Amino acid sequence: IAWVAKDRTIRVLTSGTPEPAVLPGIPMPGESAGTIDAVLDADHLLVGDYTRTTGEITPAGFEERTWSEPMWVSDVSPDGELWAVDLPAGANEQFGCAGLYHPGADAVVARTCDTSYLRFAPDGQHLLGSRGDNNMVGEAQVLDLDLQRVWSSRVSGAVVSRLSWAGDDDL
Repeated sequence: IAWVAKDRTIRVLTSGTPEPAVLPGIPMPGESAGTIDAVLDADHLLVGDYTRTTGEITPAGFEERTWSEPMWVSDVSPDGELWAVDLPAGANEQFGCAGLYHPGADAVVARTCDTSYLRFAPDGQHLLGSRGDNNMVGEAQVLDLDLQRVWSSRVSGAVVSRLSWAGDDDL
């Protein structure tokens, strides 16, 4: 688990260690602390500015990065081979598309504009996607690695604000 401490350094607590490691902070203007978008390992984090992933933090410090297209990393596959990303919305669009980014190829290898905020299942073979507004989810989807829908549910008559995997294939 990783978090930004009050002094704006990053703390990373790894299973089996009594104290968190301390990494440099995320360079941000003003009083903002930045975001930890994904933990690749205890010494390698993807960080951003609340709207997109802007770089990497290691014990050596911050390295600004540009990828094949602007993106915000929402999750990393269990094997680390794919990143789930949200892509910026176009003009007059409320939501952008979501995709799977392959860091070794520096390319988005799958894309869907029907859902957002992809999260990998523990099995690494499926993703949870949701679409909503104001901390409320209107539709939940399970997708395969080609980002093809294998299950969906429209939420009506209730307010759902969070979705999560309970096991390899249980929401």
